[in-house]
Amino acid sequence: MCRHDGHRISQATVLRLLRDEGLLLEANYQRERRQLAARRKAAFATEPSRPNQVCDIGVACLDKSPA
Repeated sequence: MCRHDGHRISQATVLRLLRDEGLLLEANYQRERRQLAARRKAAFATEPSRPNQVCDIGVACLDKSPA
C-alpha cells in the first residue's frame, strides 16, 4: 500500500490511474527500441572507424549564381 497525503491506495490503483491518464509507456516500448537499434546498426556494412564517419552524407553543391 502507498501513502500519499494521508490516503492509503494500492499500487494497482496507482498503475490504473497512470495508465488511464496516458502517463505509462506500453510494455513493448523497450523491445521496439532494441529492434530499432539493431536495424540501425545493421544498416552499416562495416562499423564506423573514426568520428563523423556516419555523418558523411554527400551533399551536392548547387550553383545559385544568376545566369
